Amino acid sequence: ISKMKKCFDFFGISTEAMTKIISKMPAVLGIDVQNKLQPTMMFLTEEMGLSSSQLESVLKRNPQVFGLALETACREQLAFLLATAKIPPHQISVVVARAPSILTLSVHRTLKPNLKFLLRVGVPETKIPSTLAKAPSLLCCSRKAHLVPILRFMTREVGVAPQRIGAMIASQPQVFMSNLDGKLRGNVEFLRSELCLKPVSLSKIVQNQPGLLGFSHDNLRAKTDFFVQRLDTTPGMVGRMLATFPALFTLSIESNIAPKLDFMLGNMEVEAKQLVNSPQLLAYSLRGRIMPRYLHLWDQNLLKSSTLSTMLVPSDAQFADRYGCWVRLSEQQGAELLSLDSDEELY
Repeated sequence: ISKMKKCFDFFGISTEAMTKIISKMPAVLGIDVQNKLQPTMMFLTEEMGLSSSQLESVLKRNPQVFGLALETACREQLAFLLATAKIPPHQISVVVARAPSILTLSVHRTLKPNLKFLLRVGVPETKIPSTLAKAPSLLCCSRKAHLVPILRFMTREVGVAPQRIGAMIASQPQVFMSNLDGKLRGNVEFLRSELCLKPVSLSKIVQNQPGLLGFSHDNLRAKTDFFVQRLDTTPGMVGRMLATFPALFTLSIESNIAPKLDFMLGNMEVEAKQLVNSPQLLAYSLRGRIMPRYLHLWDQNLLKSSTLSTMLVPSDAQFADRYGCWVRLSEQQGAELLSLDSDEELY
């Protein structure tokens, strides 16, 4: 144990972590330190690029790596990740840290077949490296027990077009590692029953923003309640907003939506109904577009001749051509205006 502790200390592994590793795999006590433990950790840090914290995390979660033959198993996995999966060298450590079981799974029986499966369902080959960097567990999970049931659920129950599956995985691969009967079915049921989404709208939203299915139930509920209260509307109308603008729920309430509503409903005196009917207008930058354009029209006494859409939708060139030149706000100016109450003077 003394030699093992010195070895672990050298690689930055805490005593607490060493205790957990031994508890999870007592056989590690019988492994030769100089000829096995040390070379394994050197391989993980020097050739795979793991930091001390990543190494500690990997060993705590998968201490079985100490039982592998470096010259065959580990190097085979590394070669697969680099040459076949095309993972950039600087991302190997991230992939291994997120999915340590990659080190102990067979390349030929699991890793390579899973990669071929991802390509077969439509994940573009050029997107494989970034997809696996986000969710490397896709290489480790069971195709029959996990991936196939989720894809069937998406296509048969949610109405996702099969040709869109690959793009969805590449966009939000973490969603496809979620629990099917818990999170995925639960979130789809929320969208159907609570937000009254029809099948066509539901499939459109999921295809456009698959990440919504990875949200916690509490997150979906909180966002729904926020829009219901701030816009004095109903959950069903929030569902319509989401169908019109699928990215709506991906925007942060605290740092994005709430400040926009404060300014638009307060200073601009926009009717809540306008935003319920045109939620896509909430996508525009508050300080980059909404505030400076509104202030320009106010200053030029042109507010009555414009609508919210004609104010925000045109490009900068189109807006300037129609209403004259305008100036973007600095960060300080934007912060000062956001601190004003709705009944305060704007200048």
